[in-house]
Amino acid sequence: MRAVRFLALAALVIFVASTAALDAQSPVQNPTPISSLPAATVPLSGSELVPLVQNGETAQAPASAFGSVLSVFGRVGSVIAATGDYSFSQISGTTTPSQIPIDGATITSSGSKILVTTSTANQLGAAKVDAATLTSTNGVFAAVTSTLSQLGVVKPDGVGTKVSNGVLSLASIANDTVFANVSGSTSTPSATTGGALSVALCQPQIVSYSTGSGTFTTPTCNGVAANNLTVRMVGAGGGGGGGNNGSAATAGGNTTFGTLTADGGGGSSTGAGAGGSASNGDVNVSGGGGIAGPASINATVGAPGGAGAASPFGGGGATAYNGVGSNALAFGAGGGGGGCGSSASDQAGAGGAAGGYLEKLITSVTSTYSYGVGGGGSGASGGSNCSAGGNGAGGLIIVIARWQ
Repeated sequence: MRAVRFLALAALVIFVASTAALDAQSPVQNPTPISSLPAATVPLSGSELVPLVQNGETAQAPASAFGSVLSVFGRVGSVIAATGDYSFSQISGTTTPSQIPIDGATITSSGSKILVTTSTANQLGAAKVDAATLTSTNGVFAAVTSTLSQLGVVKPDGVGTKVSNGVLSLASIANDTVFANVSGSTSTPSATTGGALSVALCQPQIVSYSTGSGTFTTPTCNGVAANNLTVRMVGAGGGGGGGNNGSAATAGGNTTFGTLTADGGGGSSTGAGAGGSASNGDVNVSGGGGIAGPASINATVGAPGGAGAASPFGGGGATAYNGVGSNALAFGAGGGGGGCGSSASDQAGAGGAAGGYLEKLITSVTSTYSYGVGGGGSGASGGSNCSAGGNGAGGLIIVIARWQ
């Protein structure tokens, strides 16, 4: 009986062992490939279980245990830098001079200032200061060198650079002072007041007078008086003669400016008056006489008056048959003569004479000059059967002030 039980137990062990061996040799039925598994939700939360092989055995661990970056800026997979990941506000630290490169330049710092030095002068934002000494006065930095091709600094409030024998240096400079070369030729810059620069900066000023008298004051620009004056002036024109009137019309008045004088033109009768003279100008021109009036040809044809003399500024008065002479048209010109009617014995009036004219360049300028402008002469009245002459024009003064 015991033998039977032993044999039965042995048979059971053999069966179990055979079954286990058979199971070990049999492949898993219907395996599922990884590609067929449902997709996981990403990014991972860290609590998911991940299979792994550890010490030869299969085990599991939560995803958070791996300690790696699961995503960055919303991106998963290989974590690499991308444009736009950071803004300036997210970056900390201080920029050093070496992080601001300029080709061929050396960047150094002194306090809160950065100095860019190069061996050539063609660098953007840099200058040739390889032989320079960086100095500071009242917060102004300058590179002091021995040649004029080097860097300099100017501070408008009075402390800055000046040039002396080609050397730039910091120095105290008086207010309203600029270092410049205004000599008109190659020269070492020297101290020049702002006012003196008006020689190059100020435009000519023109003043004119056509009536009255008074005082001319030499104009200034930036505190500097003009260094030369050009004066053009003409005396007043004489009045035109009246027909059949032997009395002369009124002469034009004299025009004056300091020592300069342009006399007025003579008034005419039936004969023409003399033109005015001019004196003390660089150019002095006497005015012309008016045109004499003709006599009537016969009892049926009247006589026109003579035309007034023109001046450098324009024409004189015109005339007409048996009509009043016209007033002068331009400064310094004479009035037209009066015409006559139909009578064989009539004599028309002559045109008035022009005033004298001059031009003067004044280089020794004084602060003031007295002036007076001559008034135009009045035309004479007409005699029997004839008309009056026209009025002469007043004088004129034109002053052009210049600083160079």
